[in-house]
Amino acid sequence: MMEIVRPCAAQSSVTMYGLLQNAFEEYHVSGANASSAVSNPASNTSRLATYGSFFGLQGKEDLGDGLKAIFQLESYVFLNGQQPAGFNPVNSRNTRVGLESQQYGTVFFGVWDTPFRDLLSRVPFPGTTLDAGQLLGNGIGNTVGNAQVPASFERRQTNTVAYWSPVIHGFQARIHYALNDGSTGSNGAHLLSVRGSYTGGPFTIMAAYETHHDYGGLDTNDRGLALYGDATIGRGKLGAVFTQLSYERAVSGGEETLRVNNWTLFGNYLFGSSGINVAFTRAGSGSGSLKGLAFSPTGQVTVNPAMFAGQATSGGGTGANMYEIGYDYYLSKRSTLFANLMYLKNEEHGSYAPFGAVPATSGALGLSETVLALGMVTRF
Repeated sequence: MMEIVRPCAAQSSVTMYGLLQNAFEEYHVSGANASSAVSNPASNTSRLATYGSFFGLQGKEDLGDGLKAIFQLESYVFLNGQQPAGFNPVNSRNTRVGLESQQYGTVFFGVWDTPFRDLLSRVPFPGTTLDAGQLLGNGIGNTVGNAQVPASFERRQTNTVAYWSPVIHGFQARIHYALNDGSTGSNGAHLLSVRGSYTGGPFTIMAAYETHHDYGGLDTNDRGLALYGDATIGRGKLGAVFTQLSYERAVSGGEETLRVNNWTLFGNYLFGSSGINVAFTRAGSGSGSLKGLAFSPTGQVTVNPAMFAGQATSGGGTGANMYEIGYDYYLSKRSTLFANLMYLKNEEHGSYAPFGAVPATSGALGLSETVLALGMVTRF
């Protein structure tokens, strides 16, 4: 980070910071389960993935009596020269203006990661194709309003009003409320996300709860619960995450429900100038009346996308397992070379996919997907 301090009546500073990350990815997608409604032959694809590279400015102005005005402007950087559809590169990452008090906490307005997403980002490989949040949170919503990616609980939300409490003896609370942005017509779609955390000694524990009103139709409510814990042991860390996602969908004049339980176990260890990261993530089969799969007497499967919530639907064999391992070599405190490997295996009727790799809920069920990523990240 580079800091600029400007002399004036009220002490102020502006800091420039960023993260640049690029990787060569080779991924292989197997053919679909034989009973799938849509065939999906095996394929191999190579690409340069820029991941979540960004550039930002943040500043503070001392207003006296322990109160500060704060701002942050954060923008995407596309190192491969390709801007994905729907991505506005300028000031569309975590961007805010507000007030900060060491005694009373922080209030701000803008676009920001929800407290639920902040919890999920603490697993290995965040913001990459290997991001376990795509299973734990059922997809990823990068800079979205209430009408966009409605099934996702890993969201960077627009139109956000937020309060963060001060840290008191290791405890902190965060509350975000996303206003109805008018994009969902006459309904009152909005989001509420809260998180409590405690860090003390080698332990960190967190709990988050998030509700989405009218995301699945008028008078529907989706709810997400997330629990997190980790322990640092010497130069290593072990941790676990659990999420329970509950959906309501207005379908054909009625209401259908879905519940999915997901979890991750992870660990990392540092030795010399190197580090190892491992993770296992389980997306559970859905339960409830939102059933997007129909079976013919011959065993063929018909997919109804309207009866899915993101990548999830009700029924046996609709889950997935994801295995990940990564090696880091630290060139300096700021720059790292990495090699990551992921294997995702859908169950017979599962339709989960790595972020940015293949489209979900395509009708091709039971896919197996392998991703190898070789790259570099530098921070400033």
